[in-house]
Amino acid sequence: MGCCLEQKFLVAERFKHSLLYMFEGALFLTLLAKITVTLPFTPVPITFQTLGIYCLGVLTSPIVAVGSVLTYFLGGLVLPVFCNSYWGIASFFGPTAGYLYAFPLAVACISSLHHRYGNSNFKLAIILCIGASIILVCGTLGLACYFYLTGATPTLSIAQGLKLGALPFIPGELIKILLVIQGKHVVGFFKKAG
Repeated sequence: MGCCLEQKFLVAERFKHSLLYMFEGALFLTLLAKITVTLPFTPVPITFQTLGIYCLGVLTSPIVAVGSVLTYFLGGLVLPVFCNSYWGIASFFGPTAGYLYAFPLAVACISSLHHRYGNSNFKLAIILCIGASIILVCGTLGLACYFYLTGATPTLSIAQGLKLGALPFIPGELIKILLVIQGKHVVGFFKKAG
């Protein structure tokens, strides 16, 4: 009986720590979302949110990583946590909605693959490129749909989405991926959650 009680206590402690790490991860994403560069030719700004997604994927378990993103989303319903201080349900239907929708899938993919295969820099680079591809593809599709549904384009144009929602961001994503690879051996404040 004492053993069972001790196990329940350990599970409760682990759950409590996971919730704390999820909150910290959401705060981390919020802070990185505030670093933005507006581009004059697209409604999608350059942000450091994806750097946060990559870091969460590398430094935490899949459950904590996805939980952090979902906590970030919940915060975004009532607080200005997204880039350019956007918040509310409209954020999930705007020009950057596709990127937001990609975050849970990308972070789950990065975390799962990294914990299973990502011991070398080369493998980690491939894993992070897969995550970046998920974000850019979903962002492109979301932007193309946004343009079509708002009447900005007469047809659903994937080419327009690529031109404004993916191609300008590839160099920055590659730089962020290199930063994560270089910093993977540094003990981050999320490392304990892994």
